[in-house]
Amino acid sequence: MKRDRWLQCAIVCGNVADVQLSIAVGANVNASWTTSFGWPPLHQAAECGNVEIVRILIATGAVVNATIFGGWTPLLRAALYGHMAVAEVLLGAGANPHARTSKGWTVLSFADWGATGLGD
Repeated sequence: MKRDRWLQCAIVCGNVADVQLSIAVGANVNASWTTSFGWPPLHQAAECGNVEIVRILIATGAVVNATIFGGWTPLLRAALYGHMAVAEVLLGAGANPHARTSKGWTVLSFADWGATGLGD
């Protein structure tokens, strides 16, 4: 759907106004986009690190603990890229801090990578 594509582009570009507008005209905040490996909008926003967009998506019904291929959740995506402010918002909205990928990686795995320089 074009509205969902518009939402995806707005998230990647960090355009808060377009995120709000695309949702207002019917974009699905839980859609999976085949061009982004099936990632729902909240996964994409968590990876991009935009706290305001993450808050908007949660407020409009995005599933905080949705999993995609490999067991990835929005919290795990945020942790992987070092977006701690996003991680805090997700945890405040009920994200599972004990989630694991199919390889067994956790939020703490990524914190360890950052501490050792492996995440750079």
